[in-house]
Amino acid sequence: QLQSALSRIDAAAKSAELPQLWRSQFVWGDHGLAMAAEQAGLFRDAVEAYRSCVALISAGAPSSAYELKYRMMLTQCLSRWVLSQP
Repeated sequence: QLQSALSRIDAAAKSAELPQLWRSQFVWGDHGLAMAAEQAGLFRDAVEAYRSCVALISAGAPSSAYELKYRMMLTQCLSRWVLSQP
């Protein structure tokens, strides 16, 4: 039974139809990367990670409070990036 479940998980991960949906369960990794990069002043990397968060959460929980949260975090990071430039 365990082998069957693992096979289904592996098939979902390799599916051409739902890779974003499957990967959306790992959005917290991109979230941590984005926050760390932003704190370090690496705004380009942070923006890329936040955009990845938005794409993943849009696949996993479209029109949710989480999607709004990540869009706002992306907007804030872009604003900080613009304001940090001379």
